[in-house]
Amino acid sequence: MLYVIICLVAFTASLLTFFSGFGLGTLLLPAFLFFFPPAEAILMTALVHFVNSIFKATLLFRSFDKLILLRFGLSALVGAVIGASTLIYFNSNGVLYTVLNRPVSSLSFIIGLLMIVFAIFEMIPKIAKFRMHNSAFIVGGLLSGFFGGLSGHQGAFRSMFLIKGGLSAVQFVATGTAIALIVDFVRIPIYFFNSTQSWEEGDGSAILVGCVSAISGAYLGRKWLTKIEMKWIHFLVGIFIFSMGIGLLIGLL
Repeated sequence: MLYVIICLVAFTASLLTFFSGFGLGTLLLPAFLFFFPPAEAILMTALVHFVNSIFKATLLFRSFDKLILLRFGLSALVGAVIGASTLIYFNSNGVLYTVLNRPVSSLSFIIGLLMIVFAIFEMIPKIAKFRMHNSAFIVGGLLSGFFGGLSGHQGAFRSMFLIKGGLSAVQFVATGTAIALIVDFVRIPIYFFNSTQSWEEGDGSAILVGCVSAISGAYLGRKWLTKIEMKWIHFLVGIFIFSMGIGLLIGLL
């Protein structure tokens, strides 16, 4: 069941990244959380996301906007270091509280809360459409990098700022992919060096299945690339993520 769910979610989410505002990590993290503790789920999601971003970058590298990539990417790098270090800090803490004798760790609480917040971004149209001015790319990079390093939820903030960059659909996806790759490149070594337990308790086969499925979705998505709105998908994704966030907060996950 683990491999079937990871395969379906990774393929579908990777395909949809070419058509909607949310990314692979948004859907894949909750899927991994069904089977693994938060720290392990975040690391496994990051590895799949990293491999998939490399593949997408090879498909789209001619469409990078170099100026925006430089301005946004450098601050995202700094934010990713801070976010990943924050994750390690929360992961080192013990139980924060209990709900009906079910323990909830500090990390579960933080990730659950973030998932609820980002679910609201997907479910409420006015918030989902909110866009920042392109002069705030440095702030956008810091926010995107921080939340990318902390939980992998970097796409929402990144899209808010990049959408104002005057990019075509292909440039939007390509530049966003390059920035996501920078964040992954920074956060994954921090995860590894500070938490060997997360790697030991992970599942290499599930990561491989996720990578292959995500690459397949990205390949098809590139062929059909066009920027369109899919409001009902955003709403369903929001409900799913919100439910997973509640599950973390009350100790069910």
